[in-house]
Amino acid sequence: MTDQFQTRYTLLKRAKDPKDEAAWTEFFAYYKTFIYMLMRQMKVPQQDCDDLTQAVLLKVWKKLETFDPERAKFRTWFSTLIRNTVINHWDSVSRRQKRIEKYGESTIEPPTGLPSTPEFDAMFQREWEAYITNLAMSNIRPGCSKNALRVFELVMQEVPTSEIAIRLDLNPSTVSTLKGRVLEKLVREVRRLRSELEL
Repeated sequence: MTDQFQTRYTLLKRAKDPKDEAAWTEFFAYYKTFIYMLMRQMKVPQQDCDDLTQAVLLKVWKKLETFDPERAKFRTWFSTLIRNTVINHWDSVSRRQKRIEKYGESTIEPPTGLPSTPEFDAMFQREWEAYITNLAMSNIRPGCSKNALRVFELVMQEVPTSEIAIRLDLNPSTVSTLKGRVLEKLVREVRRLRSELEL
């Protein structure tokens, strides 16, 4: 494994050190988009997503030193922190809204029905899998030919091999080969990312 990609344990251990800016920057880069996507799935209004994403990352930064892998997996700890941050935010908004309603007009609308813990866990899992797959695809894209990527995009749209061959003026066996190459790279990259980011 190259220096560019730290193992999950090493990155987490390094990120626990508040003085290691490089580790925190790498950690931030991996997780910021995922947190934002999860907020949107929780129906958090878009104008609040950036602030809540920052709030989650700040809490992670402050509490990461105390994370104990003996007590919980990182993913469990992380998902609980995200969910609690959103719930606490809307509790605060709700209290503020009641004060505003008492003394004037209210303009803040909390999202309807935050998910229960099991619903949130399922949502977290779905979003995590989509995030890892998209990140893996983004990572392998530079190492794939344009034809291979186009073939794979059409396969993902469930276009039959024969039609892909006609559209791209390729032999059907070439279509299958290109699809297989991209899929193999994608699976390998998903595994690598999971081994680094899931703890």
